[in-house]
Amino acid sequence: MAEHASARSERSTIVVTNALAAQQWEMHLASGHIGNGAPAWETPPVLYYAAWLGELWLEHTDERGPALTANQSLALWRRVVAESAESGDLIGHAGAAEWAAAAWTVLHRWQIEPASQRAAAHQDDYRALLGWCRAYRAWLDGNGWIDRAELEAALTRVAAVSSKLVLADLAEPYPSRAKLWTRLAAGGGTIGHGAGPAAAS
Repeated sequence: MAEHASARSERSTIVVTNALAAQQWEMHLASGHIGNGAPAWETPPVLYYAAWLGELWLEHTDERGPALTANQSLALWRRVVAESAESGDLIGHAGAAEWAAAAWTVLHRWQIEPASQRAAAHQDDYRALLGWCRAYRAWLDGNGWIDRAELEAALTRVAAVSSKLVLADLAEPYPSRAKLWTRLAAGGGTIGHGAGPAAAS
């Protein structure tokens, strides 16, 4: 499978899990050239998934511009939590903001719209989360921003998205990612699969 990915790398972008995996794949794909003493070679396009999403969004974006970075998003969540009615009952805001940001991401991955949710009478934490999500949404909409958790869904609504990919060691897709793969295929894109070589440790 690694050879399959290598053969396609000249015309396809190899998409991997994270930045470390991208570095490892680049070294793996270069190892044959290095071993043969090649003075130079074409670097294959290898991107980790979040970076690939960001680049694809910029190719098709409108006036909204690039997505918020992870640090920008977390800073906004901290502000939302700090300005909420629950703020005074919390020991600190950082942990709650990280929890809310992670929950927001999970909801979007599973295509669950926070605005459609309702907390039961005894679900104080969930009620607080939904309130924070509304405030966060208001900040995004009020400033024309988009965050990274929304990119998959946003890209499925773009009129023409086409990309040639080799997915290398990505985990099984959740619903919003699977829908994006379907959208890419419908737009004429191709999606292959590759796996790194086995290594004893």
